[in-house]
Amino acid sequence: MNVTGRSEKKSQMTSQPKIDTSPKVSDEIRKTTCYMWACRCGSNGNMKEGEDGEKRVAYIEGNRDHPVNQGVLCAKGSAGIMQVNAPSRLRAPLKRVGPRGSGEFEEISWDEALDLAVSWLEPIRQKDPSKLAFFTGRDQSQSFTGFWAQNFGTPNFAAHGGFCSVNMAAGGIYTMGGAFWEFGQPDWEHTKLFMLFGVAEDHDSNPITMGLGRIKGRGARDWLDGTMAGFIPKPGRMTLTPMLTGKGRLYGDLTVACLDEEHFMMVGSGAMQDAHSRWFARTLPDGVVHENQTEAWHGIAISGPKSRALLERITRDDVSADGMKFRDCRQSFVSGVPVILNRISFSGELGYEIYCRPQYLIRLSEAIEEAGTDLGYRWYGGRALMSLRLEKGWGAWGLEFRPDFNAVEAGMDVFVNWKKDFVGKEATQQFLADGVTRKLVTMTVETEIDVTLDEAVLSDSEAVGYITSGGYAHHVKRSMAMAYVAADYAVAGTKLDVEILGQICAAEVLGGPIYDANGANMRA
Repeated sequence: MNVTGRSEKKSQMTSQPKIDTSPKVSDEIRKTTCYMWACRCGSNGNMKEGEDGEKRVAYIEGNRDHPVNQGVLCAKGSAGIMQVNAPSRLRAPLKRVGPRGSGEFEEISWDEALDLAVSWLEPIRQKDPSKLAFFTGRDQSQSFTGFWAQNFGTPNFAAHGGFCSVNMAAGGIYTMGGAFWEFGQPDWEHTKLFMLFGVAEDHDSNPITMGLGRIKGRGARDWLDGTMAGFIPKPGRMTLTPMLTGKGRLYGDLTVACLDEEHFMMVGSGAMQDAHSRWFARTLPDGVVHENQTEAWHGIAISGPKSRALLERITRDDVSADGMKFRDCRQSFVSGVPVILNRISFSGELGYEIYCRPQYLIRLSEAIEEAGTDLGYRWYGGRALMSLRLEKGWGAWGLEFRPDFNAVEAGMDVFVNWKKDFVGKEATQQFLADGVTRKLVTMTVETEIDVTLDEAVLSDSEAVGYITSGGYAHHVKRSMAMAYVAADYAVAGTKLDVEILGQICAAEVLGGPIYDANGANMRA
């Protein structure tokens, strides 16, 4: 019986029909990329001819030959076509007409749907917008969600969800620039046209933003080289450069950081941001884009001899003296926050500037506080910074630097690259040849009351200049001032006077920084 039973079973198995487990599902396969999520997987679109003779996508599968995903495709990506072809696809808005959960709906027009939404939301916006909490279920909707919520007036909004976002955040595998999340990255250098559907370009955790910046910026280096009077840095480096008008007048003193060959970050005076945008727009060539990112990036500066020790605790990057040299810049992560990290300091000490998106600023500042507790960290503000820069003899826009002065008068000609053509070169060369009648100087002042602005600078009771800024320098314990004086008096050691509140106070012109004259602290 056992043998017979086994024989019968075997007979039944061999008599089953042979099933084709890989039937032909299309007439043609077209290779493309899935943009449902930010991972950008390579996919095969299976095209099948319909009854009307038109070919349509019938099935999507992963492309085994693609360098990004090598055949793997998530369930949402492979099911995406069903949003188009599924019988359950919505044709119009549905209005519930039965009890909740009954499944009773009727189709309405888009106009009626909009009128309903307005009737619900208008009273809330008029009385108390903050009562509305606005959530969208796609991380790619972040920019729209924030735009809508802020215009409505509610601070209660969020856009997130989806398998990609949750897993990426949980796994901590975000990267910027060096990899396209965990999958590698496309060939930006040879990309001629990039079309983006359904994905927010400014998705803050999405490295595609950096790549798009490179495409937008092709030609940016050449344009910057002609617009700025100074040197344009190589990738990973920063420079300080004046920007001049055609008449050689100062129109900006800008820090230019090169994040990639054609991708630059410029930091300048907040008061001049709109003026600079208008100035750039006059000469920007096709294919080069300038965007005012003042509201999109917020910064924290950490300064002092222990700033490197603090930073090493909250980043995996090598920020040693050799690993990150003075005036280096890079896209990185600090305490898990995507940042632009610059090794530069307006305080004159060893320091770093860290720029992040606004929503990460509290997280970043809290990480700095926690890491610096035993290092004796202290927060410092603009007034402290303006005092520290006096000891280095560094001018500030709106005070020492403005269109009233030229680069030679302001001492900014030391940053000029004379081996190239730039706006204002001819006029600046003429200033050098003819000489200037006034020059910017730094002075110590014997006074108990610090200068503020526009005090007269005197020689033998005759006015020879005026104060542009000043204050108390705490390292050297001296009152200091910066001023424009007649060129004959702009010599180190010259004795002058400054009138402060009717009092005549002795002053002396300095020949260089009064603190850390060779910049050893800053370059440590």
